[in-house]
Amino acid sequence: MRADVCIVYNEPLPGVFEAAGESIAVSSVLDAVSAVTEALHEKGYSYHPLPVRPGECNDMLRRLSRLNPRVIFNLFEGFDRDPDSEGMVARLLEKTGIAVTGAPSRALTDCINKVKTKSRLRSLGLPTADWHLYEPGTSLQPPSAGLRFPCVVKPLATDASHGLTERSLVSSFHEMCEQVELVHARYAQAALVEEFLPGREFNILVMSPPLRLFSIAEIRYSLPAGKAHLCTYASKWEENDEYYAATQVQCPAHLSAADARMIEGLAARTFAELVGRGYARIDMRADRSGDINILEINPNPDIGPASGAKKEAEASGMSYHDFICEIMAQAWSGQGSVNLSACASVF
Repeated sequence: MRADVCIVYNEPLPGVFEAAGESIAVSSVLDAVSAVTEALHEKGYSYHPLPVRPGECNDMLRRLSRLNPRVIFNLFEGFDRDPDSEGMVARLLEKTGIAVTGAPSRALTDCINKVKTKSRLRSLGLPTADWHLYEPGTSLQPPSAGLRFPCVVKPLATDASHGLTERSLVSSFHEMCEQVELVHARYAQAALVEEFLPGREFNILVMSPPLRLFSIAEIRYSLPAGKAHLCTYASKWEENDEYYAATQVQCPAHLSAADARMIEGLAARTFAELVGRGYARIDMRADRSGDINILEINPNPDIGPASGAKKEAEASGMSYHDFICEIMAQAWSGQGSVNLSACASVF
């Protein structure tokens, strides 16, 4: 019997993130799978979960051919030690000719690489913090003169705040070198050193087509003096950590109408230029002058029951299950893309 929806996701396996003590984020995909199956069941759709392991992509394609679903609900987050696999698997899914939820493979491939994303933003005249990249095996020289401490050191191609701790905020070249070497050793990838932006921190969920901007969320910190105001791995995933307790999400954020329009305009243009369709979370933070910069773009972000996407959808008046089914229906109805003229009202 043909299923309406096949839910494709990476089966959580031991690997580099477990060795780093960060396995909770990896296994959280199962919470998203459960939420999607509950929503589809409630709405009367038939579904078939389809976990994928490394080396099993051909088997995935054979099973999809046999099941022949109307829609593939793409929850695949990438294989361990292979950040490019998120986009690669999405590209394989697109080639089946079956409608696929979420962002196109191109956006998933480009946006996982933080430097590629920041370079693209700069080329478009969109604001983002200065940065320097340190590849493994290269000598650690001081960053360019334009890059000011304090800085944040993070892995080049991870999401879910992997690799971010309070020690990731560095105030000197010596501290920076320690963290860069840690990223190289622990995550086997390049380290991005990015100027720290000390202002307010926001994110916003965007969907298209049609273009929809959800409620803006603010990340608020109530940490003791001297603690880094960073959305660390512990902030998101470790319930017994002080960072988790002291990191709160306020949604909708308290903003003037002008500030909200400015954030929405930045988000809409960023989505149109770097994602195009599906759904994505745009992370932003204010610099020393109060000007908003784009931190990261997260196509196909976490949509599990503890996610910011759930909070933003509900704050915008959409139930959680309706939000999930809207993602599915968007793919089912066709593969359009947002264009800049459609965003004019929020610029």
